[in-house]
Formats: sequence, C-alpha cells, structure tokens
Amino acid sequence: MAKGKTADEAYAQAGYAPNRGNATRMKANESIRKRVDELQGRSAKRVEVTVESLAAELEEARALALTEKQTGAAVSATMGEAKLLRLAMQMPAFDSGPGHRQRCHCAAGAVCWVG
Repeated sequence: MAKGKTADEAYAQAGYAPNRGNATRMKANESIRKRVDELQGRSAKRVEVTVESLAAELEEARALALTEKQTGAAVSATMGEAKLLRLAMQMPAFDSGPGHRQRCHCAAGAVCWVG
C-alpha cells in the first residue's frame, strides 16, 4: 500500500492467498495505516533531499571549476543546476539552410526558416 498498490494487491504481494475481506481488514488496521504513512513520508523526504543535494553538488562543482579556471565545466554545472531546478528553457537548434538563412528545429517539432 505504501507504493500505491491497492489493499488486495498488497495483501497478495505479501504472500497471502487473495482474500478481499482480509485485505480490507489489513487496510483498516491502525498500526498498518501508521506504518504506510511513515513509509510514504520517508519517500517524500528522500525526493526532497535528493533534489537539494544534487543542486548543492552542482554548485560545488561550479565553484571548483571556476577556481580551476575551467569555464566550460562551470557553465555545464550551472546549466545542470538550472535544468534540475527547471529554470532553463530548451533553445531551438539551428542548422544550415539555403542561402544565408538558418533552419530552426523547435522543441515542439516545428521547422521554420530564420534569416
């Protein structure tokens, strides 16, 4: 149940023969409900810590790259952090087209000519 399964699914996965009545009683059991809530709370906390720790690691990498005068690595770490925090937008990619115009392949799949 902590992983989003129904009581019937969780009961069977625990190794018991399928029995809807027993699964319902299991779901209603106060100690089981508390344990499910505890496990779900830990999962949510781990996700939050993971995002925060990754952002911190990328910031450390960026600072080290700047100290070592590795600007490419610093930019990469900055962009990684921006993507992680959903601050960066994906820019369209350009390639050569007829004449001096550029063909644009936008993220939405549209193709347009620029220039």
